[in-house]
Amino acid sequence: MKKVLAALTAAVMLAGCSSSAGKIIPVPEGGWTAEELAAQVYIGEKSVGFPCTLDELREQFEVADASLTMGDSFKNSYFLRYNGESVGNVIDSDNDGKAEKLSLLGTDKQNSAPITVNGVGLGSKEQELSERLGSKIGHTDAEGETIFSLSLSAGGLILVITGNEKNGVKLIYIDSR
Repeated sequence: MKKVLAALTAAVMLAGCSSSAGKIIPVPEGGWTAEELAAQVYIGEKSVGFPCTLDELREQFEVADASLTMGDSFKNSYFLRYNGESVGNVIDSDNDGKAEKLSLLGTDKQNSAPITVNGVGLGSKEQELSERLGSKIGHTDAEGETIFSLSLSAGGLILVITGNEKNGVKLIYIDSR
């Protein structure tokens, strides 16, 4: 009986630790193409690609029209809220229902969101970023803290990720131009 309980406990613990990072693939030998990188954008376990749709974002986020509170200069811009906290924004510049630009920003109140790029999301550590996206990571020191950053440009897709040692990834920016 103790062995059965131990096995069930282990199974529950493993299930509870599953990542919402989606499928992680090895970094392509020749570097990322826009299509490969875009295909690795996930919302939770669902591959959505990029640009993703506002409806796909609404499955996990509260999506609020920014122009309602910020005025017409924010037309086609939307705020993203997750667990009741603001975590980013998206821009649908041509009003076709697809987010061509997406920014996620981790805060002290909310340092996670269900969007990942090849398994890298808010809170991911530098090693994960390096292993999963495989590009050169830049470092700067600010007020006794090391800040890391990655910039990838693949075809018409731009990906910028920054973070620090203490909190991991704090910013994810994706732009499909």
